[in-house]
Amino acid sequence: MFLKQLLSFSLDAARAPQLKARLVLLLVDNGMKVLAAAFIVFIFALPYGKAEAKAFDFQSQLDVVDMRSRNEVCMTIPNANLAERSRVQIVSPYKPQAVAVAFIQKKLSGSCSRNPDTSPNDSFYSLRILSGKLEPEGVGIAVVGAKVDFRVANGLANVDLNGDGHREYFRVCTSQEGLHLTIWSGKSLSGVRRWHWYYYLGYDVEPSCTS
Repeated sequence: MFLKQLLSFSLDAARAPQLKARLVLLLVDNGMKVLAAAFIVFIFALPYGKAEAKAFDFQSQLDVVDMRSRNEVCMTIPNANLAERSRVQIVSPYKPQAVAVAFIQKKLSGSCSRNPDTSPNDSFYSLRILSGKLEPEGVGIAVVGAKVDFRVANGLANVDLNGDGHREYFRVCTSQEGLHLTIWSGKSLSGVRRWHWYYYLGYDVEPSCTS
């Protein structure tokens, strides 16, 4: 009878926190104080409802990559603490957009970017592409360490990076001498801009940015 009650309360308590106290009392009444103490440590350590994922950081988990060749990919990011073999997902923002998966080979001692105007806070990593194809000699937007699944629909890549129910979209446009890379929650230009990176080309191009 006791074991049946214990099993029933344990299953219910995992779903309804108000039953935890009743289960502890049941254990104590049956002379199982040690088991009751162990249960308190275990059950109260469990999160209520769905466990929250680690918050996505739009500043330290997003960066720019230079596509020199399939086997030579340079990543620039204001994060000096990324581990080798970390997973990186790269969006080619040129239409039709595409997504590739890569991993960090190693951290570099100096810049590998074609951008001559990188920040003193930037760190540089070499990547190896595992799957997918990207624009040769192009620039991509990379997402580091996020366990998310990208979709490509109507030529546009999109993903919910921070789990808030709003999908992020990727955009690139040109100014007179560089590229403006942006990520938007909701459709580009009409949604909320979450991230921006200016990539200086060092030569004149035809401006295409409208905002």
